[in-house]
Amino acid sequence: MKAVRYFYRAAVVVAAMALLVVAVFSRTCTTEGCTSPGAWRLPSALDRINAATNPVTLPEKMSILLVGVDARSGSRTMHCDAIHLLNLDLTGDRIEFVNIPRGTYTYIAMPDGWVAKPELSEVVRREALLPPETVEPLPVQDNMLAATATTAGVPVELTPEEIRSRAWQKEQYISNVCEYEGFDTFVDRVEDIARIKVDYTVRVGFSQAEGLLRALRFDPAATLQFLRHRKTYSLGDVQRSYNQSLFLEDVLRQHATTVANLPVTAQAALYHLVDTDIPYGVARSLVAWVSASPVRTEAGRMTHRTAPGWTPRAQEIRFDPEEASRQVEELYARLKRYDPTFSVRDVQPTLRRYINERLTMTYAAIVNGNLATAREHIASVVGPQLWHQEEDKDAREMTMATAAILESTLTWFETHDMQKTLTLATSTVWNLELTQGSPEVIWGIREHLEQLLRPRAAAP
Repeated sequence: MKAVRYFYRAAVVVAAMALLVVAVFSRTCTTEGCTSPGAWRLPSALDRINAATNPVTLPEKMSILLVGVDARSGSRTMHCDAIHLLNLDLTGDRIEFVNIPRGTYTYIAMPDGWVAKPELSEVVRREALLPPETVEPLPVQDNMLAATATTAGVPVELTPEEIRSRAWQKEQYISNVCEYEGFDTFVDRVEDIARIKVDYTVRVGFSQAEGLLRALRFDPAATLQFLRHRKTYSLGDVQRSYNQSLFLEDVLRQHATTVANLPVTAQAALYHLVDTDIPYGVARSLVAWVSASPVRTEAGRMTHRTAPGWTPRAQEIRFDPEEASRQVEELYARLKRYDPTFSVRDVQPTLRRYINERLTMTYAAIVNGNLATAREHIASVVGPQLWHQEEDKDAREMTMATAAILESTLTWFETHDMQKTLTLATSTVWNLELTQGSPEVIWGIREHLEQLLRPRAAAP
């Protein structure tokens, strides 16, 4: 109990620090507008970080690998669960969505000392003890994983090594390449499966997806629940992958023009929500191309296929933002029939505790001068942009402000590099502006940065 009391006291310190910044500097922020008492104008400094990039000339063809990364707070591993290759024909005004289900088989060498998760070992053990005719094969072809085969005769007891070997067979699918062999190898495998050379990659984590959906005026929770669902579909992940592909098509058709017409800072906020190697100028030019091209307005110019050579045709199931609640309720009802133990768990308290803990430890480490430790703690929040998972708007914005303040302070102490110091704060401010965040919170971040950096800015 003593440790718990200490944790909550420490968490209050971090929250109080952010509140203090906002409260102190919002005194000059009135309904008529916010004015800075200082001579150095932070907005101009922010603008120089990521100034408007002139449109670039795009090639005739381009391929972009979009990957939905499943990595939870506190986890050091990641699974590349949503895999979509956008094959762009810019001269012919066509986009082909190549979908690769997460369970697509690919060989992965067993790491030394690998230990199967208990639940996976239990599945293998249970399958081996069942009569062969009771093991239901998955509706797969040769490119997808099937249920582990038992002996042709009677059920058998497996040795620990046999259990380990069979468990590893179940781990050899494309999603796991990211965890076991790294992202670069994963890209190579995708190229082999799709038979298309990847030009650029875009990685979107769970938190980032929530931020993107919120910026585009979707209900993040309902949308992701729909896009992640697979258990009650007859084709499982094949259907889910196709649903995701249709959703991407709808987003491009319905929102490309809106994004193209956003201010430069708003476009930059969206750009910084994802991890990508696409240059900013190329990204802006691509958005402009989709917006102006008949690929967005004419039927048949966006097509979909599942690689490699999946035969059964999935149903056309599209997400309807206007009917999101009804669609999700229907999914829950089907899941309940599929699994009577299914229930919806509120993860917000756990998420809130984890974020508070990390921010608290970051603050304490900065105060104690242990910058390396502070960097490790803040990275666990800033890297995956965990604040986007917070459903409460006020709590989310306060976390964003606190993280920006702590990270900028830490970066300044580490490097005394103004541009690096402003990087996260820039994207945070622009994201808050994009989502119509609190003017007071935005002003608090800017004023903190001005106070932090003014001596440097004023130096000759």
